Amino acid sequence: MTDTDAIPIYADFPTHFPRLMRHALVGGGIDCGQGWRRLLFDLFARLEQCVTDGLELEQFPSADRPHLAPDDGGDFGRLAWLYQEQLWFVLPYAVQVKQKFGSLRVNVHGATEAMIALIEQAQRCAERTCEFCGEPGTVHTVGRFPAVRCLEHASSRLRT
Repeated sequence: MTDTDAIPIYADFPTHFPRLMRHALVGGGIDCGQGWRRLLFDLFARLEQCVTDGLELEQFPSADRPHLAPDDGGDFGRLAWLYQEQLWFVLPYAVQVKQKFGSLRVNVHGATEAMIALIEQAQRCAERTCEFCGEPGTVHTVGRFPAVRCLEHASSRLRT
């Protein structure tokens, strides 16, 4: 997939998910086909909620919950830090989203266990979803590489 292919499909993601996508992604964008858009949109909505909810603050007893440190006046600024018992935490953010060897790869810097579980659930769903159209699919060899395709797109040698 070229960068120009990725623009119309996922260009609105930074607008919808400003906290999770506040840094540029490795490779310049989301390198997946349109068939996974709904799956990725749902995943990013859940991940964004984890960040918005304050890094799943339920992991801290209510009396010990950390407070957001002052930032540069922006929503969360470029970095938002939490201080708890002399430990610093950076808010999670997306690093890379791509299809590789027929599977979805979503890398989030600073992901919590709950976020990792959400990513793994989306990866399992992507293994059964055609990357072209979003219909149910299975892993097929396309050229020399595995890719998830429905029966209609199984013979397509085109990259998504």
